[in-house]
Amino acid sequence: MRKLIFVLAIAGFGLSSCGGDENTVAPPPPAPPGGGPVIASIDLITDNPQIPSDGGIPAAITAFVKDADNNFVEGVDVSFAADSGGIVVTEPTTSATGTAAATLSTAGDPTNRIITVTATAGEVSQTLSVFVTGSQLTITGPDSLVQGDDATYTIVLVDGGGQGIPGVTVDVTSRDGNVLEASTLTTDATGQAQVQLTATQGGDDVITATGLDLSASRTITVSDDNFAFKSPGENAEIDLGAVQVLTVEWLKDGVPQANEVVTFSTTRGEFVGLAGPPQITTNAAGEASISVSADNAGPAIVSAVADGGPTTQLPIEFVATVPASLELQASPFTIAPGNQSTLTAIVRDPDNNRVKNARVQFSLQDVTGGTLSVGAADTDSQGRAQTFYTASDTVSGNQGVTVTA
Repeated sequence: MRKLIFVLAIAGFGLSSCGGDENTVAPPPPAPPGGGPVIASIDLITDNPQIPSDGGIPAAITAFVKDADNNFVEGVDVSFAADSGGIVVTEPTTSATGTAAATLSTAGDPTNRIITVTATAGEVSQTLSVFVTGSQLTITGPDSLVQGDDATYTIVLVDGGGQGIPGVTVDVTSRDGNVLEASTLTTDATGQAQVQLTATQGGDDVITATGLDLSASRTITVSDDNFAFKSPGENAEIDLGAVQVLTVEWLKDGVPQANEVVTFSTTRGEFVGLAGPPQITTNAAGEASISVSADNAGPAIVSAVADGGPTTQLPIEFVATVPASLELQASPFTIAPGNQSTLTAIVRDPDNNRVKNARVQFSLQDVTGGTLSVGAADTDSQGRAQTFYTASDTVSGNQGVTVTA
């Protein structure tokens, strides 16, 4: 509704009172150009001063436009702006209650930060701060190492909803110069990145990871003790169902550390022959032994932690050895003349574990003259053996090429 405001200009004139004194009436201040309302202030509020970095919850922004007497002003256009994130104006013109509105979101940016929102009406502006919070960076891995040992540290980056943030560059440093296999990492689809550290400097060290304007640190202790697995060797293959003895040795300045408690843990399988927790006391030679077995195939990390002392790890692999079934896949299934297809044989045992080191023979029936890259291959840790079929320049009939494994 348009309002017409009539301004009556009154020229000054003299009035005579009974006492004969003269008074002068001053004219009122001029109206604003165009006769519109005078905007004196904007109050800017939000229902959510802290929004999660996953973008799941936005912030509603409301601007109250008032005149000099704090009357709400209707019909005023209000513009909204934000220095990051994204803003959607839902009510651009003030209502009878003097309000205009917008919605603020993170716009897919999970960085913890402060977003400044600005509302402007005429020549008057007001700002509001909204905090984006919840993204976290952490480091996990051993707290203590023996000089010369390797250990893997996992960096995890999650948003305010606890979901991994992929594709973020993370820088990793060692304060004391222990050797890192890489100083720059990139988080994977789960928001994780791993780095291997080789302990070369004795004493306490601080491993620091930085990324997405976040920082995480982990203090580790590098001992000059000789605390390591004596047997088996790294990446030893252990048949499913077999019992493997693992032995760790602890020497300090060349002297065996006897009667010390060592606690073991494993990421796969279980320790056998124990009456209680996996804790073994070192013998006179400074050695502690424990037996491990598994009924499912795959890699494992066995850790040994000395009570109040160093830590060491041993990578091993439990492998299935009894082939029971074979599946052959082709990718792609149909190819043009002269092109190539990958043939993958997957071997499993009776319990559906994938079998490693199984020999797979490939044979080809093809009158068009196509070829296989290899006629036999051994399965890997995933039970896979591969060969590559290359088609000739001749077109075959439907299902005219047969590969058998």
